[in-house]
Amino acid sequence: MPMQLHSSTDDTENQLVLDELDYDVFAMAEELKRYISSITNEQRRVYDAIMDAVSKNCGWRDLLPLRSRRYRKDIYMENVERLIIWDEAPVMHRYCFEALDKTLRSITHVPKPFGGKVVVLGGDFRQILPVVLKASRQDIVHATINSSQLWEDCKVLKLHTNMRLQSSSNPSEVEEVKKFAHWILSIGNEEAGEQNDGEASVEIPEDMLIPDSEDPLLSNISNPDYFQGRAVLAPTNDCVQFVNDYLCSLIPGEEKLYLSADSICKDEMNSEENAQIYTTEFLNTVSCSGLPSHRLKLKENVPVMLIRNID
Repeated sequence: MPMQLHSSTDDTENQLVLDELDYDVFAMAEELKRYISSITNEQRRVYDAIMDAVSKNCGWRDLLPLRSRRYRKDIYMENVERLIIWDEAPVMHRYCFEALDKTLRSITHVPKPFGGKVVVLGGDFRQILPVVLKASRQDIVHATINSSQLWEDCKVLKLHTNMRLQSSSNPSEVEEVKKFAHWILSIGNEEAGEQNDGEASVEIPEDMLIPDSEDPLLSNISNPDYFQGRAVLAPTNDCVQFVNDYLCSLIPGEEKLYLSADSICKDEMNSEENAQIYTTEFLNTVSCSGLPSHRLKLKENVPVMLIRNID
């Protein structure tokens, strides 16, 4: 294990610290100039706001480069990092941020959020929220960072420009990305679909996913590229099953039904209790993430994605 800082005599011998400080500050400065020259005015305002917060945090000092040199521990502690960037924050449980907050307060002995450090949380709440097993909608909302008491000390900085539209030179691709981005925003703003009681519903743009009257699905059934470039985003396994059954019904041919194993191992059969609990009827109803359903319907030419082999 690396040695603690206070266990050193004159020099910092903590290898993790040495590795973290082993960079070329001049090369990083040049890289920063290139990035600054290419960002939008909106991004520049966010960048200036963050750096202003960092510079006012007890006197900001640039980290000293440590290439092939060893610095005394007191110099390192004076120039310790004051900016923490946490990307994709909305997908993390709020307990993670609260744990970091308590840890930094304990280390710095500063009774401020995150021990007085500037923490930048990046992400979009329109995308995936924390995954909480067997949780209700209210439980998931309660697990997000903006449900934490730390959110009261956060300053929200918004970015609206879609950088993918600027990076593409293909007009048709730009139009497609713009259309998809507008659709995503309309879902986040609750402008798409209808109100419901929390139950998942399937709404698929007809021109993007569901075959039209010319049946492009059937005409491209033997073209793997056609399916590789398309996807249906569904929130639950029930929605996935609904889409699969619908698309399978469009393909002509005789449907065959395959059933999964519906009995427990012979070694377990010796227990009367197991036989009563794991009945055939019960095993046929098991449907969980990572396992296929008990009833598998297939036709000739039906595309199949093999995720993994559990045997």
